[in-house]
Amino acid sequence: MVERALDFNKIASTVLLSIDQEEPNCFGRSVKRLHPIFFGCYDWHSSVHFHWLMVELILDAKENNLSNEILEDLKKKLRERLTSTNMHAEATQINRYPSNWEVPYGFSWFLKLIVSLDKLAKFDDTFQQIIQNYQPLHILCMSRMKDWIKNLQTPDISGTHSNTAFGIINLLEYGNYFKDVEVIQQINRVCEKHYLPLMSIKDPPVEYEFLSPSLSAFELLSRFRYHSGTL
Repeated sequence: MVERALDFNKIASTVLLSIDQEEPNCFGRSVKRLHPIFFGCYDWHSSVHFHWLMVELILDAKENNLSNEILEDLKKKLRERLTSTNMHAEATQINRYPSNWEVPYGFSWFLKLIVSLDKLAKFDDTFQQIIQNYQPLHILCMSRMKDWIKNLQTPDISGTHSNTAFGIINLLEYGNYFKDVEVIQQINRVCEKHYLPLMSIKDPPVEYEFLSPSLSAFELLSRFRYHSGTL
């Protein structure tokens, strides 16, 4: 079997095309006015994924053999999208939705995007302004994610977006990167209370699932340090 190297320039081009495509989507209409950043792709969190991928492609541009043209296109698109005005608009619209909207899946991915953007800003000073721009949505996401994990009663062990372990893994990356003690303590509590007793999680019959509940749980536990206070 011949292994083919990934063409990251083609991947980047697909991302750049997709994030500007307003329809079709899960809303049934264009939502660019309501979500001026994350309107492309089928749903909000998928657009967040693609913005995260754009940042990761830039961070690994040399290893990915990105052309200078594609690299500059990615940077330009991020600067155009991640403005203060757009971030305020996103936060304002999301505040109109129920408090569990995109929790944990979409918001945990947005926090993962923030981690990558912070790394990029340290690597490229021209992205420092974006760190300030995303604060309104950052604050909103963290408030809802902290409420979610603080009030968690029973973990969701399905193989879909609502899976608790998958959301916590992304939240854990954020907590470790920014040294958020409150988040780390809450994750410790959830792991100790809910996941250590569930060492025999089994994957459900495949139907609509797109991730493995058991592997997500074990991935989370592999990063958990019992009674350590840190992860």
